[in-house]
Amino acid sequence: MDEGASFRRQLLLFLGVVGVVLLVVFAGLIDTPGKSRVSTDRLGPEQGERVSTYLERAQASLTGSEQSRIALVSFDTEVAPAQAYDMLGGVRIGEVLFQVPIPDVATRLVVIQVGDSREAVLDSSEIAAAELNRFAGRSGPERQQRVDDVSAQRLAAGCACVVGVTVRATPSKLTEIAAREGVRAVEALPADAIAGAYALVPLLPEQTEVVLPLPDDGAVPAA
Repeated sequence: MDEGASFRRQLLLFLGVVGVVLLVVFAGLIDTPGKSRVSTDRLGPEQGERVSTYLERAQASLTGSEQSRIALVSFDTEVAPAQAYDMLGGVRIGEVLFQVPIPDVATRLVVIQVGDSREAVLDSSEIAAAELNRFAGRSGPERQQRVDDVSAQRLAAGCACVVGVTVRATPSKLTEIAAREGVRAVEALPADAIAGAYALVPLLPEQTEVVLPLPDDGAVPAA
């Protein structure tokens, strides 16, 4: 084979490789329908937001068509799972949010998905305890392990540690729930929100003026 033919062959091979690379890069830039997307939906207050502002924003979300919505119900104070279920009068509950209250000690938020039954809501406390036991057994700061261990013990004992739940209902039903005794706020997502594809941050009972992290300079109790 002469030198000219060899050169042309090498040039064609090079151009072919470049073409494949460009095709892969271009394909990566195309936003195909099946491609996963990061959701911007959020339930709950923003860090640093005034509580009064969030309460107004939550109330304003309960408008629009009567299409069923996913919503966050935040309570005035921590309640037991049975009390949370009874307060909502049989509305479909999707998730139960637990955070064990310990004075001046920051505890983990544990979110448990539940089935549409009272028994599932009641069992969620033990499931949350099992989740915290997994954390308590891992390596990490000794203080955090002790906090997780104490929290798990209290959850297993059925403590009043539910700070909120997510539900699905129409805006008119959600407005009715918002007016019930013990309910602090109800915030709904847009009707086209996808279940599970949203950030979830409850309004804690201890957050009264501004949404800030709770103090974490207190002694961790033995149990």
